[in-house]
Amino acid sequence: MYKIMQKHNRKFLAIVMVFLMIAFVIPQFTRSTPTPSTMSIGEIKGEKLLKGDMDNAVNEWGLLKTAIGLPRNDPQTGKMQLVPLASFLGQSTQNGSAFDEIDKNKPMFLLLQKEAEKNGITVSEETLSSMLGEVQIHLADRTVLFQNLGDDNQMADEVRASVRAFLLVYSSFEDGISKVKVSQPLLDNRRAKSLQEIKLNVVEFAASNYADKIPVATPAQIQEQFNKYADNLPGEGDPKTNPFGFGYKYPDRVKVAYIAISPDEVKKAVKASKSDYDWEVEAQKYYKKNPSL
Repeated sequence: MYKIMQKHNRKFLAIVMVFLMIAFVIPQFTRSTPTPSTMSIGEIKGEKLLKGDMDNAVNEWGLLKTAIGLPRNDPQTGKMQLVPLASFLGQSTQNGSAFDEIDKNKPMFLLLQKEAEKNGITVSEETLSSMLGEVQIHLADRTVLFQNLGDDNQMADEVRASVRAFLLVYSSFEDGISKVKVSQPLLDNRRAKSLQEIKLNVVEFAASNYADKIPVATPAQIQEQFNKYADNLPGEGDPKTNPFGFGYKYPDRVKVAYIAISPDEVKKAVKASKSDYDWEVEAQKYYKKNPSL
């Protein structure tokens, strides 16, 4: 055996070197190289938060705030408008709202999703499909139904993920509100405050009740009253000398008169000033003089 190894020493060493190189190189290719999206940016209850999940949550919030909404009737104008889904997470108040907090702290949208999942909140496929059937997507200069996205599978997937995230957070809010219990002492206190008070909304003093007790003003008294407050605007003046705000002076006014001419009528009048042939000639001249336009 020794003689065989001595005879083939170089070949044996070559084979050993090949095995060592293979053992060293293969793990380099099999070991997964971390990508930016798989980088950990924090932990919540022992679970790692990945940068890719954070980027997706920020993108979903942007779509919910600007692009995905429900058509609603505007009570002021009476016209239909697209209300962003994000606005249903609470309107702005003096003490802030969920919408304000998420908009100021983008990671919160991902954290709220994680919290909802930890609490057992789920979104069924039926609920998601029902909501997707109602939402509309405002893309740049047009509004389309979710079903009309056509072959844009990437956009459809992003919309589906965003709506699911919204339903997850919204359901978590609703679940939290339903668990709030009002104690009996607090209820009794509020009831006592609201029911044990005397409230007076209107006290009416009819002038007819006092008309026969006050003498009718003479023309001289009426003229004196007018002259005294003739230079005062109604409701203005010194409260010490004019506590009731008497005033008979009209404010400065302006009378405006104008004539409105329809742009279409102006176009017709200008077009009628020349024949179609002459306009064609003028157009050719203008084109040759202004090729850059």
